Amino acid sequence: MSMEDVAGLLFDVNVAGLVRDVVAEARRLAGAECVYIAHGQVRAAIVPQLGGKDAQGVFLIVESHPPGATIVRPRLAKSEPEKTDLQSGSLTDVISTMKIWHHEVRALREYDDPEETKNPNEVSGGLPETDRNKF
Repeated sequence: MSMEDVAGLLFDVNVAGLVRDVVAEARRLAGAECVYIAHGQVRAAIVPQLGGKDAQGVFLIVESHPPGATIVRPRLAKSEPEKTDLQSGSLTDVISTMKIWHHEVRALREYDDPEETKNPNEVSGGLPETDRNKF
């Protein structure tokens, strides 16, 4: 079985070109520094790995297995499917699904941004506090 290196992992020659196209689209969506190798998978994230910490907002996971590759739905994305085998006819479907996952994960990351400055007069739900004597 012939293998080819794509983004630092070995994939079967039959799917290496497809994986390369998916990774290129992920780099276009998230930036080159956000595509990395972890746990034997190619991953793409919204926030890159910094100072030894894991990347945040993973929206694409590509696993290598003989004789092909599998696209795995990230934990934060909610739309189906959970796993998809990468095949020549499924490239456009995989890229459109990846864009949906990117949008879902980005929306969650923007909502849960820890660096967001919070108004002291708001509770965690975002509603204004009505009892002014509480402060």
